[in-house]
Order: sequence, then structure tokens, then C-alpha cells
Amino acid sequence: MTRDKEVPTAYYDTVFNAQGNFVQDRSAHFDLTHNTSLNPNWNQQVRLHAGHYQFNAEYPLFTSLGTLNRDESRASWLDVEYSLLYSGLKEHRILLGAQIGRGYRLSQSNFDILPSYTLRLDDRRNMLRSGFFIQDEWLFDPRWHLNWGVRMDQQTDQTGMTSPRIALIHRHNDALTLKASLSRAFRYANLYERFYQDGGVSQNPSPNLKPEQIDSRELSADYLLNPNLRLSLGAYQYYLRNLITLLPDPANASLLLFQNQEKMRAKGWESQLEAMLSGGWRLRLGFNWQYARQEGDALVNSPQHLGKLLLDGPLPWANWTLGINLQGVGERRTTKQGHAPGFVTGNVVLRQKQERGSAWSFALYNWSGKRYLDTGSSEHRQELLPSNGREWRIRWGYGF
Repeated sequence: MTRDKEVPTAYYDTVFNAQGNFVQDRSAHFDLTHNTSLNPNWNQQVRLHAGHYQFNAEYPLFTSLGTLNRDESRASWLDVEYSLLYSGLKEHRILLGAQIGRGYRLSQSNFDILPSYTLRLDDRRNMLRSGFFIQDEWLFDPRWHLNWGVRMDQQTDQTGMTSPRIALIHRHNDALTLKASLSRAFRYANLYERFYQDGGVSQNPSPNLKPEQIDSRELSADYLLNPNLRLSLGAYQYYLRNLITLLPDPANASLLLFQNQEKMRAKGWESQLEAMLSGGWRLRLGFNWQYARQEGDALVNSPQHLGKLLLDGPLPWANWTLGINLQGVGERRTTKQGHAPGFVTGNVVLRQKQERGSAWSFALYNWSGKRYLDTGSSEHRQELLPSNGREWRIRWGYGF
């Protein structure tokens, strides 16, 4: 897959709306999974995943010399996962597994093309990672289900991390299901966040970043009002530590630096109503409210209110479906303590569905053409960035 994008927003001190300010990325993936039954109680799965990614970007910098700067990044990786599922213990399904992976030819480079070639970054690395996990589904009562698990991960020159999870599910009756869960998850800083720098032009490296961590508490209820109408409600609390954010460098405010932030907390609730209509059509309505704070302040680009409406279903023509959706986003705080106004936008997607052979899709995004405003990031001089107007896309695929 290849994606190309022109960037007019003058980020990283580039020239506003200049020709040649672009980013391009390409990726390729290969997955192979094999399942076998060893005996009536034991099943095994072997999964192989290989991938390659490359990124290119050019930046016409705002300098008197007319500097043209370029980024190039490359990455290849191979992961193997093995898991065993044991169902011989009454009321239990136990999953054991291990994963090992290697990232190789991981490279980042930055250099000036004009007015003369100047190398600013040439970083090349390999990386090993491994993980072990266990999970148990315990049906200790016809209406009660306990699911618990833990995973341990390790990566080259990083602290080992443990991620536990437990969920209790109660099927009160055929219409009502209740669920409560506690979990902890993490994310290692990637190589770009840790080691990228461009020779003092815009960004410094941050090799000692700590992994992000999040503790989650969730409650949810799923209620079938009638055979064609379902209501879902949920509430949550999140506690984040060491959130990785690109901010001005405390030692040199003219440069940016990825930094671990203090604790962040969020809480909220979400709701969705789903109705199955005649002719295979489906209508979904959703509304979310959240309250997120860091050191007493609202988070940047974190709206309190989100809403959506989706209508989709089959058309009279064979294998064609139509989807129409509206999305609403509430007011958001900007990096300069201002506010981006809320907005509503809509999309239409016409899609041909078939497992084999040629398939097309046609999409119109932001059909009203409303140029709503998004918040700028630390690398932008602008506080608010106008969005694109209408966009259309045509996609073709072939299934074997």
C-alpha cells in the first residue's frame, strides 16, 4: 500500500503552502496462520507475520538559503507466535502462548538536499522483542463468566512490562448482559520518538523515554429491548502515566522534544442504540461524554462530547451496499489555551461486496463541504488548521 500527501500547513518551520512539501509511506504485510488439533483437549496455532515499511518526506524550510530537507525511514520485521488452547479442565478454557520477533534494518536518516548535501542523521538499529501470555475463561455458573489473563513483554534496551486483565460477565437473562473489567496496558516508545533528530533544526532526540502505561476500569450493560432493537451503555475511568508527548525542549524552547508527561485521568460514559430495519438496513445512534484532565487542565484536542449516526444496508443491485453517516465533535482545547469550535460532518460510501473477483467502492467525505477547524500541534505555528472541503475516493480491489 502506498499513500502520498501534500502538506501545506508550514509545520516544522517549513514554507506555508509550498510545492514539494510532501510525505509518502509504503507498507507491505504477510500473514500465515496454521491451526491443528493435537487431541480432543489440545489445539495449537502457529502464526507468522512479516512486514516492511518505508517513509519519505521533504520539507522546504523557511530559511534565507532556500533549504530543502528530507527524511527517510525504513523498517522490516518478522514475528512468530505459538499458542496452545486446553479445554480438558471442566468449565475452563486455558490459553498459553509465546511470541518472539525481530526488527531488522531499522533506519532513520535526515539530510539537506539544497543548497548543498548535509547529513544530519544516520541512525541504524536492530531490535528483539518477546512476549509470554496466559488466559483462562472460567464458566463457573451458567450465567457467570470470569475471564482473566496476564502478558509479559520484553524489548531490546527496554524495561520488561507486565499487563494483567480481569473481566466478570453476567448474563442476567436472554435480554440483559452486564460486564465489569480491570486492565493494565502499555506502549513502548518507538524509535522515532527516542532517536530522531535533525541536527538542531527542529527536534532533539529523547533516548530515555519510559513506556506509556494505562490502567482501565470499565462497566457496561447490553440490553435487547426487542429482537430488532439493542441498547448499549458503558462507563469508564482511565489513568495514564508517562504519556509521550511532543513539546518544546525545556533546555532549548526553540526545539521540540518527546517527553513523558505527568499522570492523566479520564472518565466518561458512552451509549449506542442499534435498530435493525426492514430490507437488511441498520440504524445506529451513539453519544459519548468524557472528562479528561492533566494537572487540572483539559487535554489538548480532547472533546467532551462525541456523537454519531450511521445508516447502512443493501441496495437493489446485487452485492452493493450504501452507508451514510453523520459525526459530531464537541469543542476542543488548543495548544495555545484557545478553543476549536465543534462541528458536524457527513460521509457517503457506496461499496461492492464480494469475496472473490473485482470489487469497487466510491466514497464522498464531508459532503456538505464544511471547512471546520482542527487544533494545531506543537510543530505548527498556527493554533487552528482549516480542514479540507469535500473529498472523494475511488477504490478497486481484487479478491482471490
